[in-house]
Amino acid sequence: MNKATLNLDAVVSDFNHWRGTRLSSREGVPGVLQKKALALLCQYKQSQVISALALNHSTLKRWRVAHHYDAGFVQLPSVTEPPHAQFSAQVTIDYPNGCQMQIKGLNSDQLTNLVRDLTVSKGKVL
Repeated sequence: MNKATLNLDAVVSDFNHWRGTRLSSREGVPGVLQKKALALLCQYKQSQVISALALNHSTLKRWRVAHHYDAGFVQLPSVTEPPHAQFSAQVTIDYPNGCQMQIKGLNSDQLTNLVRDLTVSKGKVL
């Protein structure tokens, strides 16, 4: 099913036709209509789809599970990097007396600790 060609009005019309022609009110929604409703979630808010198709949240949730529908979720591959492999910071501190201190090659944890220690010195904020 081409999700890009679906529009809400067309699917509403399909649901109305099915509701008008079904043999019993207990008849389940056909799978093709369920899939169309789920496909609309790529283009419309869930609340719009539920309202327009006269469905409820639990029904739509049940269809998602039944059709293994993930609403476009893409799982990213796990990236394992050696800690601090690509991060190296340099800090330069200028003192009021004209002296200067440079610290090079800090990893992110070291930089975090340095900033914390410099902002809180002996219980006083600098």
